Amino acid sequence: MELGRQKKRRKQRKRKHQRKKPKASATAEAAAAVGAPQLPAEIWCSTYKSLLAWHQAQVRSVCGRRMEQAEAESCSEREDDEEDEEVEDEELEEQQLFADPDEVEEVDEEYLKFLEITLQHQEELKRTRAAAAAAAPET
Repeated sequence: MELGRQKKRRKQRKRKHQRKKPKASATAEAAAAVGAPQLPAEIWCSTYKSLLAWHQAQVRSVCGRRMEQAEAESCSEREDDEEDEEVEDEELEEQQLFADPDEVEEVDEEYLKFLEITLQHQEELKRTRAAAAAAAPET
């Protein structure tokens, strides 16, 4: 007899549980429709996003004036630099136009030797690496 009661009681609990489930899903659907997060991870994510947006708004309000001033100064500095470069380019062109073609610049012989030796070393390195690469697959 007790087994019959236990089975009956289990069935009642199961029905009761099944009745409550649709209500929970209906509540979850309503929450999703409103835009409320359902899972703890979603709650944390939305909290983080709102906190980040708040922080950015605070930074903009506090530092906005300073950033605008810095941007204005950097723009004026860029304009000044561009003007300076244009003037230097014009002066260089004038010097080249009015330079005496008979004048020959002195060339540092030691530096030329240094460059020549450096190029030779680079070529040797390329050859040794190529030989090593060719020998590596064979062994």
